[in-house]
Amino acid sequence: MPTTTRRSASPSTPTNIEIGAEGGTHNIKITADDSWIAQTNDPWITVSPANGRGTAVCQIIIDSALLNEPRQGLVRIQNQNNWEERRDINITQEAMTTPSRSTTNR
Repeated sequence: MPTTTRRSASPSTPTNIEIGAEGGTHNIKITADDSWIAQTNDPWITVSPANGRGTAVCQIIIDSALLNEPRQGLVRIQNQNNWEERRDINITQEAMTTPSRSTTNR
């Protein structure tokens, strides 16, 4: 009986992305033999394309921060034929900084 090797949907980037408060775009390459889906539950993170088959380059788009606290999010890439095959990418975004106010006596 022949054996088949399946590669899970896995990006060829680190499992962590750190980004400044200004946000931005981070490209990842997904290499898979099967169909895959990329998803997040965080409204400040977008993945495009969010699904595909085989190898693709996806953009992770991170909105600018609006709060003075850092935030963390997650993008999960899963093999649609085997939900156990997945890769998580943790995203950490710096807090927005507010300029210090100087008081001047006139």
